[in-house]
Amino acid sequence: MPRIGDIIWGRKLGYKTNHNYMWATCPICGKERWIRSNAPNNLYCHYCSIKRKARTYSENCRLSGYKTALASKVGFHPLKDHIVYWGSCPSCGKQSWRQKSQLNNYCLICKSSIIQSQRLKGKNNPRWCGGRIKNGQYIAVLLEHDNLFIKMAKKNRYVLEHRYIMAQHLGRCLEKWEIVHHINRIKTDNQLQNLKLVSSASNHSFLFTKLESRMSQIENRITLLEAEKELLRVQLLERV
Repeated sequence: MPRIGDIIWGRKLGYKTNHNYMWATCPICGKERWIRSNAPNNLYCHYCSIKRKARTYSENCRLSGYKTALASKVGFHPLKDHIVYWGSCPSCGKQSWRQKSQLNNYCLICKSSIIQSQRLKGKNNPRWCGGRIKNGQYIAVLLEHDNLFIKMAKKNRYVLEHRYIMAQHLGRCLEKWEIVHHINRIKTDNQLQNLKLVSSASNHSFLFTKLESRMSQIENRITLLEAEKELLRVQLLERV
């Protein structure tokens, strides 16, 4: 049995450290055990240390007006050996057990609402790109709440740019069944001269089919003219 004050290397005791350990007794309960010789604060055993902290914290909280309890008794299982305080949220006044460092913090609901209100949106966001985004094959623009054409927008206040430009040109909101056609079939070219309003999807498909047939006729005509040009060139070479 070691004596009080005996020092031994930690490796010999089975510890994985190279520190020296001293055989000491707790000043309160008298429990004897090995403690690190360079850590005099560990002189008190585990339970006596908790009691001393609780007594100190209770005295401080009694003077400051806070109610205290052991974390294990109020459901703070990861912090079972700590002292928690009965505090309230500065915003809504909701009371709950808190750690000492969280006494003046907001509750989760108030904290999330504050973060949501302080979040940088719109022009205040450093990644603001002017309110124009790519929406599939089209371009969408962001409308303000007081815009006359806000009824055309979705819940996120974005509306397709070609429909917005046509609505501005007509001076009214477009109906859902009205379709804006791109004449050159480039869906990102939203110039007014490239847009045409059709009344329904059937008219849009008819117009699209008509344009395709016309383009096919023009391509066939170009192929025929190129063949005639090549034939005339061969004939001229034979005469020479």
